[in-house]
Amino acid sequence: MSRKRRNKWYGNLFPDWIEASGIALPVPRRARIATGKIVYHALNRAKGRNKLFQKPVDYSALERIMVAAVQRSPIRLLAYWLIPNHWRMVL
Repeated sequence: MSRKRRNKWYGNLFPDWIEASGIALPVPRRARIATGKIVYHALNRAKGRNKLFQKPVDYSALERIMVAAVQRSPIRLLAYWLIPNHWRMVL
């Protein structure tokens, strides 16, 4: 088991191999405090116009994940689009 220590920028616990490997970690933004009545447009696009979804099963797998996430968290999924090279959600 690797020894863990506090990262001075993140304040989170990272394993030693992340610091030793020279991986550049981005500086995180401050957490947003949303009181509701705010609409977010979230998206994830594949790199280089590659496809995220190869088969119909891939689409249904993401839909199952979205249903589980909505059941676990207090957020409403208003709309979503699943396109071969990206997805979009209105939350």
